[in-house]
Amino acid sequence: MVARHYGPNYVLPATGLSGLTVALAIHLGPHVVERRRLALAVMVPLAVFLVAREAVMGLARYRNFERNVAERLAVAAAAHAVPAATLVYYYRASAQVFALRFGDEYSAGRWTAWLAAHYPGAVFYSPFSGRFASYGQPGALPWASEGRLLLFQGTTLGAEEYTLALAGHGLVPILAGPDESVYRAPALW
Repeated sequence: MVARHYGPNYVLPATGLSGLTVALAIHLGPHVVERRRLALAVMVPLAVFLVAREAVMGLARYRNFERNVAERLAVAAAAHAVPAATLVYYYRASAQVFALRFGDEYSAGRWTAWLAAHYPGAVFYSPFSGRFASYGQPGALPWASEGRLLLFQGTTLGAEEYTLALAGHGLVPILAGPDESVYRAPALW
């Protein structure tokens, strides 16, 4: 019997993790060897294991960080490759303007006027409410009369409940990553 690591490999025998095994080792240990040797015999391998584990996990976190940065750069390049399109940001987009919008909503609109002055053409879609929003034009959205192509940037559409409404509009992926993607709307919204 073994304890499974979060990855595809097995790390420790489960008997070594059980409380009964540890209690028996502590209880019987002094009778076999003196306490100081027992402490060294247990603590040194445990410390080596924990340091090695943290090093491996740190390397995995760093590789994941590099993958995320590369994905975000590819998403941003794909989103801006079509200059005549209106870019619509939705949940979990890695764009700076979306992060600012998300923070502004969290702070009850404290910075809305400032953001409207600095990002007048930014367009957002809320998959939770199913509505579009734009700074400075709450009623009319900037592309409504222009017939522009819409690109959506945000979380990859999948089985999450909040993406189902957006996925139902037949968006075509331009760049689909594991966490974030860019989609083209097949027709005017």
